[in-house]
Amino acid sequence: MPFWKIDLILLAFLSRSRIYVTAEEWIQTELWFNNNQHQDCGKFLEAIISELPFWKDLSNISTTAWQQQREQILASMEMGIRFCLRDDLPEHSMLKHLNDPPRCLSFWGDLHSLWNHQALAVVGSREASSELLIWLDRELSVLLSARPDLIIVSGGARGVDQRAHFTAIKTKTPTVVWLPSGLLRPYPPEVQKWKQLVLELGGCFVSEYHPLEEVKKWYFRQRNRLIIGMSQACFVPQSRYRSGSWMSATLAAEMGVPVFTTTALPWDKHFSGNTRLLQDGAYCLFSSQDLIDFFMKR
Repeated sequence: MPFWKIDLILLAFLSRSRIYVTAEEWIQTELWFNNNQHQDCGKFLEAIISELPFWKDLSNISTTAWQQQREQILASMEMGIRFCLRDDLPEHSMLKHLNDPPRCLSFWGDLHSLWNHQALAVVGSREASSELLIWLDRELSVLLSARPDLIIVSGGARGVDQRAHFTAIKTKTPTVVWLPSGLLRPYPPEVQKWKQLVLELGGCFVSEYHPLEEVKKWYFRQRNRLIIGMSQACFVPQSRYRSGSWMSATLAAEMGVPVFTTTALPWDKHFSGNTRLLQDGAYCLFSSQDLIDFFMKR
């Protein structure tokens, strides 16, 4: 991989973690790279700071430190991590048409083969009840058996997310695990234990961050827009009002992605998000057949 492309990858990660760069400024950065494919660290840093002032904070990074960052990217590639810049996304990918599309994705697995699949985002409580998880496993198993072309997209969190991934693995269905951290600093840590199973079934682990980036609180919302952004529907089996999963469902509705949730007892705070979602117009899901019928029409 040429150094100029590694430099663009590094800038993409920096723009999501340490240096704020707007979507419009990122497009300017990509255009600048098309005309200025520098190789030397010093010349590259000096030129981009001079010509694109919104990268002025790069002046705090030494040439030696930048070279070390390049070497980290090369080392991660030797570990099997691959990178997909915004321009590398297929034109029909919904991610490419977000208001703020991903600038660079790092991934393990066969990400590109999944663009032509229909995808269901499953998000929900980390403290889901055992009864809910049993029901979810049963209904998702039926759905995935009826629709073998469907993939499950979720965030690897404990509770609903992990059960959705496990059900996909059990039914030999590809699943996409979106991390709110770098691939080499997975959060939660236990997702690393089932990475090989996910990859063997044609799924992948994906992140919008540098492979060595640690999780941060605000990364969850950034990550959630991508879970929703590559999915045709969002299913929220259980959520509290104003929880992360409830906010993901609200984001899905804002993005025009249909939201499904289940009925709940009005006084049960563990399902208070479900109740509010239904009030706001989410589809009420009674069984897997509701999702089977939805995807049949698409």
